[in-house]
Amino acid sequence: MNKLFAFLVALFLISPVFALDVRDKMVPAENQYVLYMPGYDGGPWTDKVVMHTEDRVQAKKIYAGDFEAAVIFRKRKLSVGLEMGTRKITAAYLCDEYGNKSDAEEGKFIALELYVGDKDQYSDMFTHYAAFLDVEPLYILRIKNEELGINIDKYTGVVSPDAAKFKTDKRVFNSLAVPYAWWLPEKKSDDAKVPLIVWFHGAAEGGSSPYLALLGTQAVNLIGPDIQKYFPEGAAVLVPQAQSAWLESTDKDFTGNRMWVPANVSAWFDELFKPLTEVSDALQSKLSDDKPAAKRPKATVSYYTIAVKNLIDDFVAYHPEIDTSRIYLGGASAGGYMVLNMMLRYPDSFAAGFPISEAYPDSRLTDSDIKLLSLQPLWFSWSEDDKTVKPAKNSAATFDRLKLAGAENLHSSVFEKVYDLHGFNDKRGRPVEYDAHSVWIYALNDKCFDGQTSLFEWLNSQKLN
Repeated sequence: MNKLFAFLVALFLISPVFALDVRDKMVPAENQYVLYMPGYDGGPWTDKVVMHTEDRVQAKKIYAGDFEAAVIFRKRKLSVGLEMGTRKITAAYLCDEYGNKSDAEEGKFIALELYVGDKDQYSDMFTHYAAFLDVEPLYILRIKNEELGINIDKYTGVVSPDAAKFKTDKRVFNSLAVPYAWWLPEKKSDDAKVPLIVWFHGAAEGGSSPYLALLGTQAVNLIGPDIQKYFPEGAAVLVPQAQSAWLESTDKDFTGNRMWVPANVSAWFDELFKPLTEVSDALQSKLSDDKPAAKRPKATVSYYTIAVKNLIDDFVAYHPEIDTSRIYLGGASAGGYMVLNMMLRYPDSFAAGFPISEAYPDSRLTDSDIKLLSLQPLWFSWSEDDKTVKPAKNSAATFDRLKLAGAENLHSSVFEKVYDLHGFNDKRGRPVEYDAHSVWIYALNDKCFDGQTSLFEWLNSQKLN
């Protein structure tokens, strides 16, 4: 117990300097390990670890059951501290420095295959990440094998080939830091112009690591062949990250804290002081010849709106190959809210939007908002069984209002449930069923259609006048 306590204390002390180093391939340093995160429909699950032992190990002495893999992670709660769990090891074998199984009789690289699944709370290295704290993720394995004298707990980095194709950076706008990841397609000609897809992550992917924003909802798929094939010159991708969540608004409550969408926390306060507000408005009306202006519902404009717009503008300025008439906005859940938020604030800047399972409460969209959105190309995607963000109060309700408002370039893809697409099955051999909120799995795997038209085929054809 004393050794475990000392180990946790040591990890707590080094956690501020833990950095998420992501590459397409990586060799673990001696007495260290590399974690593999290939990307699954269910999220950024880590399914293999490759370690570099100090001494050579005979292949015939390697057994999965002899290994233990404890995981130490930072709490997701808004507090400091570390917790500990255990990863299930399904296979162990001698390998080369890149994790490929080796036929050699002995060597210094060993691979452990790890169980993954949406029911396993330790598969996802970001699950326990304190997303709302301005800190890096902390997810460290302690690998032991008493029979072989192995005790490794130092980390070299993470192998995630698709995420490694992105570059990451951070911009600061009026003291608000916005981390981001970006990717540009290879130029096919000197004068080629390419569209830009801006992707907004969900509420769970805020923080200070753009890789969380990339992998949390598999935004890395945007640069894959299934989606890039619709854009003849390729499409650039920009993935900004909120420190907290896009739902943090510009409005503040009576304590001075910024409210979140929807502003349920302040509802009781608004109701309590409604009589005083009405008296104040009436008095102001009598003192002025002007009629009181129509008020925008509270907590509807994202605190990140201006910073994100500045980031997009700066990115386009630095990359003249971007076609400014073809900037598209997409996002999932809270990111879907951000799509509508940006299109309302800057209606002449973006060629189209594709919100997925979007979290903009329809009740907070005014008739003027609906009219403005009805003039812009939009494609909504949602699941009827979504219990996290109910379509009847968000996507479906807004879609119906836009149709009534005469929207001419309006599309939707509606699903009943959400299942795995890449062979990850349950115990009965059927595709794993995910939370119905996870429609981004379908959208980012080119499964969203309206009739015979694909979402991204439609997106490629959208352009500002």
